[in-house]
Amino acid sequence: MSNTSNRQRRADEWMALIESYLESGLTQKAFCEKQGISFHGFRHHYQRSPLFRGKRRQPRDGGFQRVIVPKAESCAAQVWIIRCGDQVRIDCPVDTPVEAIVRLARGLADVT
Repeated sequence: MSNTSNRQRRADEWMALIESYLESGLTQKAFCEKQGISFHGFRHHYQRSPLFRGKRRQPRDGGFQRVIVPKAESCAAQVWIIRCGDQVRIDCPVDTPVEAIVRLARGLADVT
């Protein structure tokens, strides 16, 4: 059972809570738990407050990141096969630096 308070608050009370949240350095969820208030109620009032304006998320660049992978010595070279679900398969030569594979994986994760 939740210990959050369901009492009605005035607009000035919500503004005071929002200002306290901004000064706290906590996440919204942690702040609400500490204050014993509803996270969803707080988020509702915060997103409609003048202190939230202009803080909307910016759309991500949906492009791929360029990754340069060294060419294999021969056609018979061994490869790492990386599968991401049923739709994506990436073949990388075994001498591909791990950092390049990590950059590629992170780049693909940012696209989704």
